[in-house]
Amino acid sequence: MAGVPVAKWRALMTRPLRSLVVFLLFLASVTVAHAQSGMWGSRGVSRRFVLRDPMLYVADGRGVAVYNTSDPAAITRADVEISDAETRDLALSGNDLLVVAGADGIQRFRVGSGGALDRLSTVAEEGGTLRIAANATRVASGGAKILTMYRREGTDLTLAWELRYDFKVLALAFVGNYLYASIERQGVRVYDVANGREVNTLILDAHGFSLSGSVLWAAVGGSGIFSVDVSDPVNPRILGNAGGGEVNMTDVAVAGTRAFAIQPPDKVYTFDVSSPAEPILVGSRSEPAHVLAAGGTRVFLAGSQFDVYGLTRETGVPVRVYDARNFASLVLLGEAHDLAGPVSGVATDGSLAYVVDPPYLRILDISKTAEPRELSSIVIPEIQDRIRVRNGLAVIYGRGDVNFADVSDPYHPKYLGIYRSTGTPPSNAGILRDTFVEANYASGLHIVDYSVPSNPLQIAGRIWHYLDLVSSDDAVYAILQNELLTLDLTNRHKVVDRQTRAYDSLQVETVPPNSAQPDLLVLRETQDFRIFSLADPFAPAEVATVETKRPGLMGTNGGNIYYEKDGLLWRIDAFDPTVPLETHLHATSAMQISGAGEKLVVADRYSVRIYGPDTEPPPPPPPPQQPPKRRSARK
Repeated sequence: MAGVPVAKWRALMTRPLRSLVVFLLFLASVTVAHAQSGMWGSRGVSRRFVLRDPMLYVADGRGVAVYNTSDPAAITRADVEISDAETRDLALSGNDLLVVAGADGIQRFRVGSGGALDRLSTVAEEGGTLRIAANATRVASGGAKILTMYRREGTDLTLAWELRYDFKVLALAFVGNYLYASIERQGVRVYDVANGREVNTLILDAHGFSLSGSVLWAAVGGSGIFSVDVSDPVNPRILGNAGGGEVNMTDVAVAGTRAFAIQPPDKVYTFDVSSPAEPILVGSRSEPAHVLAAGGTRVFLAGSQFDVYGLTRETGVPVRVYDARNFASLVLLGEAHDLAGPVSGVATDGSLAYVVDPPYLRILDISKTAEPRELSSIVIPEIQDRIRVRNGLAVIYGRGDVNFADVSDPYHPKYLGIYRSTGTPPSNAGILRDTFVEANYASGLHIVDYSVPSNPLQIAGRIWHYLDLVSSDDAVYAILQNELLTLDLTNRHKVVDRQTRAYDSLQVETVPPNSAQPDLLVLRETQDFRIFSLADPFAPAEVATVETKRPGLMGTNGGNIYYEKDGLLWRIDAFDPTVPLETHLHATSAMQISGAGEKLVVADRYSVRIYGPDTEPPPPPPPPQQPPKRRSARK
């Protein structure tokens, strides 16, 4: 950590009284880590299915959900276990244990009657777990560069052996006393589960497995699906192949004489596998498809939607169930419903949270941290991902356009319009004194007059490629490819370059955030944070550097820098920066972090997380106006 030059620090602290107020807010905000927490809008995004008919277990990012599918027309959710670490895969071990691959390692659950789950302790794994498989006595987990085998002892797991690679584990399957592990670029390795000894290799780049009797089916990217005879698991033998030439088949599931494969984002293939040596592709359909399971006469699917830039929107349907008895087509029997999302953006003033929850902009009362409640919502056409709010104006940005809305009345927000930049992601926006600024990687930087909301106009601009920006009343701080650029917008019709500094930065923010005249500017780089005084808003002066390792997404409040790392939030005192401090606040999959006063709010993909003490509630809505009484016209 580089020290803060006294002269620069003194210059910062001799700014107007608001600096002192912000500093006092900061002193109070150190208690955020010890304050209460709340959550709003929990929802899942299906990542992996495991079927024990009629119960379907789903790793859905936020944790694990269990669905009773005995009546496909009326699917019920039997349980949901929310996790503080993102979940990615899951497997059943025997009849009583569910193991889940999470960002924190292996999460364990005892399986009770009716599919209900009882959370047990987590087996920590550095870097988390990507793939998992299990049988009655063993559990295998795969990470970015490691394969680990555990023995079951009751519901506990004891390390048996581990192997390390240069690439990630793509898929796992137990076949008797052997583990089939597909390693990226290295084929399918076959290991003796007792000692980790490799006994054979298949030259297949398998992304998913499905075992049916003595045949192991593998989804092999653009080569389609393969059938492998594993009646002698030490000596596997490839039998047949179908569906080659497709772009990227990522999973396969088999039920009886039918096999199903998915090619994200929106292809489902049906195969006749009555002869494993001669599988036949008999049909396909287009629909969101990223997750797959099959059993009996039914197939289970879920998927996300993607725009032209590959950015996601969720369907709000975590499970769809189909009758698969007709080889050539699938017939929908029923589906489960949940909130969609993702929760991709949030801004807060300490008592209100403005939430991007596509297709809605929602306004929440978060004054009672543990009891957030929705005050209002409006549908925003073509809604973007991130949000900033200042002086009653909300700008929503991220996919190349800017939505803007009047949120001065939190009970009655009004959609105003959309500015089309003709650009592409990544795109960013900030609020100036009487205009807003938008910048993106393709079409440059634009100063936008929105006084006629139906016809927002660019009144000034600057070319080049922009990765992020933040603004005050009259200044814009933008990240280009290898530079931090300071722009003077005192004259709204003329963009003036005031300072260019060479930095390899990822993100920029101010302290306080969304401020007309912020005190500090913060850069997030790959290995550190740089802090600048804005005593002269057009000449940021570096006052400190805080070293850390691979910091994730950041947000600020009145006196702190918060950033995500390995599912937790860390804090840096922006006015007295030393080493980062772990807050023990969780962020499963942070998409935007916003703070004000002592409140911290995270748009966490699967929910809104709220941290900090209770604050003053927003004013109540005005009473409805009574229509004036009409006077009688009679004489």
